[in-house]
Amino acid sequence: MVDALLRAVRGPSCDQINLLGLNPLPGVLDGLLDSSVFGIEGAPTLVISATRGWIGEARLFRDAEVTAEVLLASACLPQLLPAAEIGGEAY
Repeated sequence: MVDALLRAVRGPSCDQINLLGLNPLPGVLDGLLDSSVFGIEGAPTLVISATRGWIGEARLFRDAEVTAEVLLASACLPQLLPAAEIGGEAY
């Protein structure tokens, strides 16, 4: 009973809305991101935040840590797109 109520409150899952599990963002980012330009002396620090899926804790990625996967994790909408995986952990 509790499980059914929790599902009703959360709404439909990603698998129910995005039946094919498609995510167009990796194709857009592929080849566009050059992380070597991050961290240049005198430039502002690039900081991207992503939320660890299972514990809900935010993690900050700075300069050279920023990859296409980090950007995907930061842009992930849990009800629409599958979680991004970074270092074996869902974000």
